Amino acid sequence: MSKVKIILLFVTICFVSMSCKIAEKIINPVKKEQKEIVKKIYEKNGLSFSYPSNWQVTADEILEEGVRNVNIEDSDSSLFIITMFPSEFSVDLDEHAESFKKNLPSNIPVGKLSEAKTTITSRIINDQNYKGVRQRYSISLLGEVIPHTVDFFLVNGEKFNVVLTIQAPDEDWKAAEKEFQVISDSLKFE
Repeated sequence: MSKVKIILLFVTICFVSMSCKIAEKIINPVKKEQKEIVKKIYEKNGLSFSYPSNWQVTADEILEEGVRNVNIEDSDSSLFIITMFPSEFSVDLDEHAESFKKNLPSNIPVGKLSEAKTTITSRIINDQNYKGVRQRYSISLLGEVIPHTVDFFLVNGEKFNVVLTIQAPDEDWKAAEKEFQVISDSLKFE
């Protein structure tokens, strides 16, 4: 199994943990309404970013070949993953997103997953506009259908090529967007 596939499998497994929260959301939906975002700062081993105080950094680990994976999660199934590849790794964003899409159905333990549809998107990250890949899919459970969106962006640096994976249920995307932007606007890696 190639290094990139192992890493993508790990990222997909992170989404499995989110599926339990998705099941809870279907049973007891909670919409977040947050007027002012209180920020925390995360700094560790050359990576720093601000993030909303109602979010948690749930993982910061080194995978194979020095690839670093950092997960920041909200209680309502929103997720921001920072995957830092050493600069000698060639990262193809379309391939990364396609592999994620192929692995997703086998890694969602509950509910039925619709076919993911892929489009192009963009995001401002540290005052620069980046083009990315957007995938939209739905999870059906207990007669409810919850549409989700996941975006992928590639940020190239001197020492690292960083893939940002940003995911939320569509009903929470608008509120989560402000929170995602807090992380995107403050992201720094050495």
